[in-house]
Amino acid sequence: MDNVPEIANKTVTVDGKSVTIAVFDTQGTEKFRTITSSFYDSSAGIMIVYDITRPDSFHSLENWFNECERYSPQSEIMLIGNKLDLKDSRAVPMEEAVKLAEGMGKVYVETSATTGEGVEEAFQKLVQSLL
Repeated sequence: MDNVPEIANKTVTVDGKSVTIAVFDTQGTEKFRTITSSFYDSSAGIMIVYDITRPDSFHSLENWFNECERYSPQSEIMLIGNKLDLKDSRAVPMEEAVKLAEGMGKVYVETSATTGEGVEEAFQKLVQSLL
């Protein structure tokens, strides 16, 4: 279904507690823009993900952050740099992303959805911030 975000359940164990979370992947695309706001109301945590190989993706972080703050001020928000497996093609220096996250008062983690590197750490940090 191209008109519905990907939805999956993920169980994360933090400090001996197992927590099952629902993950809604809206892929940051315009086609989901109108339904994305409906997900904010029920969100306790939000991961804003950008592609470390695409500066335009990084430059859209602030807009996504502002939207999340506006529609879901109660949510924990963290920033994720994805595609760590393509670090040879990195276009956004990690230092720049860390500086942005720190300026927003948010946690920053880098991941690779392809290899799984950093993914569990990201989910654990988000869940830990919610407990």
